Amino acid sequence: MWNVRGEFSMDFNKDIEKYIDINKYEGLSYFTAMSPKKMEDKDLKLLRPLTEKYSSYLWGKYVSKQNRHPMPLNKGEWVCYLKQEEYNWQKDWNEGSYDGLKEYLIRRVSFKSSDVVYFFWMKERGIETIWECFLKYWISFLYDDEGPILLSPDTNEVVSFGPTGSLHIGKRKIID
Repeated sequence: MWNVRGEFSMDFNKDIEKYIDINKYEGLSYFTAMSPKKMEDKDLKLLRPLTEKYSSYLWGKYVSKQNRHPMPLNKGEWVCYLKQEEYNWQKDWNEGSYDGLKEYLIRRVSFKSSDVVYFFWMKERGIETIWECFLKYWISFLYDDEGPILLSPDTNEVVSFGPTGSLHIGKRKIID
């Protein structure tokens, strides 16, 4: 919710639904039929699409209280200070090479394979999974590549993916 000062604030009601049934998820085809690397049924169970309300809550908690999309994040927000890596994930995408980005991220980010991660395309659109699942199917997550953000609630490490293949890794700041 936006308050009178134009700031985002929301106390999440634990009774509100957090997840969308995977079979009703409008983005499911990006992980199955439309994906160059179709997700196996056993791995689909690891995807937990977030409801709009829960995604908005988590976005406000972890990413930004002011902006709803990664592209207009301004210089006052921590995302703008992530270090751009030498690696270009789009090259892997174009060549159908799925292991390159996976191996690079394993070396650069200290998430454990079973760590819960949130992947946000924007404030209202996010998904929860585990790090191992993201690494295996990263190409399916990046169907919309306008600066999506990947983070774990258990650490302050974060990865952002730019639309030209840029990759940014760094530490997020805690949002009060």
